[in-house]
Amino acid sequence: PQVTGEKTVQLEEHVADIRAFIAAVVPRDQLPVLVGHSFGGMFAQKVAEAGEPLKGLALLCSVAPSGTSGTVGRYIFRKPGLAWAIVQAFVLKKAGTNPAVCRKVFFSDDTPGGEDLSRYMENFKKDSVVGLDLSSALKQFPGKTSVGLDGRADWLERAPPLFVLGAENDVVVDLPALEETATFYGVEAVVVPGPHEVMH
Repeated sequence: PQVTGEKTVQLEEHVADIRAFIAAVVPRDQLPVLVGHSFGGMFAQKVAEAGEPLKGLALLCSVAPSGTSGTVGRYIFRKPGLAWAIVQAFVLKKAGTNPAVCRKVFFSDDTPGGEDLSRYMENFKKDSVVGLDLSSALKQFPGKTSVGLDGRADWLERAPPLFVLGAENDVVVDLPALEETATFYGVEAVVVPGPHEVMH
């Protein structure tokens, strides 16, 4: 937990932290390319929406502008086992303690155990100590705050070059969610083989 003992963090805190990091690290005569994966992609979208000058924005298996409810909703009736696995991983925070849940949600059922999986699980465990305040964040997702009349982001005229990539076997961000993100930002999505942790 943070020094104050808080168990949740606000979306705008993540955005402010990223913008402060850019200001502190990136030379003033240069612009950064911001890359966001999973929920990091949501934070990256909000940084760009806030007007941070960027050379480019890359969203990899990113949470869609409307959030994750669409994916979970699609699974409830068609793939209830996956819906339950996602609830276990994120809500019950079992991604850091249950190898089977970790494999199913972030990798694949046949992902071997060992050092790599243990390392990821340890990271998930640390990351789950302080969670995002979802009830507040849901109201601030780009699909709620910056949607234009055409259903796309209303700041595309000033947007940096955008790249949207997804993984064909991703169960956290499924292909309809990927297409939502690409459509919202007026680009074509690139799909590669692999699970949610496509960079592992």
